Amino acid sequence: LDPKKIIARLDKVIKFELQSDSDQTNRDGMELGICVIDLDTLKMDFAGVGIPLRLVKYGGEELSIFKTPRTMVGGIEGDEQEAFASLKKETIQLDPKDRIYLSSDGFQDQFGGPNDKKFLSRNFNKLLYESSRLPIIELQQKIQSTFSEWSKNTSQTDDLCVVGFEIK
Repeated sequence: LDPKKIIARLDKVIKFELQSDSDQTNRDGMELGICVIDLDTLKMDFAGVGIPLRLVKYGGEELSIFKTPRTMVGGIEGDEQEAFASLKKETIQLDPKDRIYLSSDGFQDQFGGPNDKKFLSRNFNKLLYESSRLPIIELQQKIQSTFSEWSKNTSQTDDLCVVGFEIK
């Protein structure tokens, strides 16, 4: 149940499957965030690579961002033990109605708007924070409509995945 162990093992398996320990440079891999929540205590362990965790505490005044190493599963330096040691685990006490978000960088990197610029992380963070009190289904619609409006004249730049959930 340790998210660091899960990521380190995945890294080992992906390296083996892609043969990326060989002399050839292999840039295949994936960004990943894993949340393990104890439903009795609402303590969450989080570890990831390549994507941050964003948290809005219910009634809170800010969006907290938990950054991860800028690498990919399948591309972490060293063997499984070294990969494990290079990862960081956050333990976060959650409360009912807190919201957690994980996302690829596809939304932030999307070109669009009036000057065909990137959406950027600060705008994405603002969107999540300002929409965090909406019911989840309305939040999903807000994220989708914001993306559509921003990118309406530009093709999609990258993969796009946004996962959000609320603690009950």
